[in-house]
Amino acid sequence: MGQTLIIPYDYAGWFEVIPSDFSRATCYTSIDAVAQAMPASFFTRSNLKGIRVEGEDDHQKYLERKIAAGSVLKTNGTFKAKWKTRAQTGLFKKKTKEWDMEEVTYLKCIDHDSLEILVPITHKGKFNAIYEKGKLTPNAVYSMKNILDDLSLPVMVRLLFGKAPVVPCIFTGTLILRETAVDDAIIGSSILNQRNVLFEIPLNAPVKVKYTSSDEHFAETDSYRDAKKLCRKYSDLFSTMIKLSAQADSSQKVIQHVPTDPSLMRDVDEALRALDLITDISLTSEPKDHLLDPSDSSSQGSYDQQNPIPKEAVLEAQRDSDYKSREFQTHV
Repeated sequence: MGQTLIIPYDYAGWFEVIPSDFSRATCYTSIDAVAQAMPASFFTRSNLKGIRVEGEDDHQKYLERKIAAGSVLKTNGTFKAKWKTRAQTGLFKKKTKEWDMEEVTYLKCIDHDSLEILVPITHKGKFNAIYEKGKLTPNAVYSMKNILDDLSLPVMVRLLFGKAPVVPCIFTGTLILRETAVDDAIIGSSILNQRNVLFEIPLNAPVKVKYTSSDEHFAETDSYRDAKKLCRKYSDLFSTMIKLSAQADSSQKVIQHVPTDPSLMRDVDEALRALDLITDISLTSEPKDHLLDPSDSSSQGSYDQQNPIPKEAVLEAQRDSDYKSREFQTHV
């Protein structure tokens, strides 16, 4: 209903393929399941807590690291550590007593900053393998490049993470990808408007343009300078966002983002506000990526997961060839 969505080849988002029975696609429900499958990299739809190792030798520290939902992590094997947990005894004179030994297995991950993060395999949540070319991995998520290069259209998908388009109705993220096309387009910015707005015009669009002989009449205006800044800063980002086509899919009349029918708007100000819906980019606010997974909203907004380091714990022993230099007690 409404306009067709145009999704660029290099759109920076992740999709799951919807099964033929229209059920939810499957995913891993624990880090342990990810560790057993050991994909090259995985996408986390839940917030996590891990450990980041800092420093060397006697100055080494194990610090907590939050991993936000929507992150992509590379896998790098597993790591086991034994922790001594401590309890204080005595009513007036506190004494520390070691009373338990706990072994924790971690999945070694590399984040987008190329830093190693240790995530306990006991963490629960939703996780997906990143699709690898030529491998039909279960529980995989796909980029738009993966879908267009390796899957047959039409295909039904659900957008899990990315910049959602601004549409006249509720955007559910469930889409049917029908066909591909290659078009050249020009990206520009409005000038004489209440707010500068980026837009895209295909070169084959049935429009006529008239060049100005000189820009001296408005070159020094704030709106002209802001339009140039907006194009320089965000034109590349804007080119990778989901757009609305100029054509409607149905005969039902819908309010277009570019209002051409004055009867739909009460005055010029409302028309300009509707024009602003073309994009949510401005010089002070750029569009953000969102996790479109309402079924897992509880884990998106909270990091109330199991602590990656047992409370009041001392690192007693480690079992991994990459960590031989770290076999000493580290207080956390």
